[in-house]
Amino acid sequence: MQTPMEEVREWLERWVCAAKTPQAVVMRCKIILSYLKRKHTKLVADEVGCHWNTANTWIKRWEGAIPEILEHWTQEGFDRKQAIFDLVQDQPRSGRAPTYSAEQVTKVVALACEPPSDSQRPITHWTLRELAEEVVMQGIADSMSPASVGRFLKSERSQAPQKPILAKSKN
Repeated sequence: MQTPMEEVREWLERWVCAAKTPQAVVMRCKIILSYLKRKHTKLVADEVGCHWNTANTWIKRWEGAIPEILEHWTQEGFDRKQAIFDLVQDQPRSGRAPTYSAEQVTKVVALACEPPSDSQRPITHWTLRELAEEVVMQGIADSMSPASVGRFLKSERSQAPQKPILAKSKN
């Protein structure tokens, strides 16, 4: 029967060798595996080929979390493998919340697909400025810049194939 740390090492080694493991996770697994052998941040960083600060970050995270994981190791229903895998994942990062909801973006794209005459606009084609004004007039958003409208439309645009997809005739 394996000890908990032998089991942990085995999972880390599998993730390092698995073809579909994201490279960031592979690096973190290598850092932890090296640390379990060497116990020195600088040596770990040199072996893995990363900055010592990167190694230090993941070693500290490991040292901070592994005692709690091992405390729950034998509890029924505790997913050991998932707990270790979660440990080597990115943590959620702080950042600004989206200014516009997905529903608002969808409504902007839908509006851009309608002719301007449906909105009583005396123009034949939408401009970004006209769309931004119409978004506010229709109450889709309190305010929206033409640049935001442009970003939404650009991100929603389907990409044309690089090569012709129809077969050429042999005539």
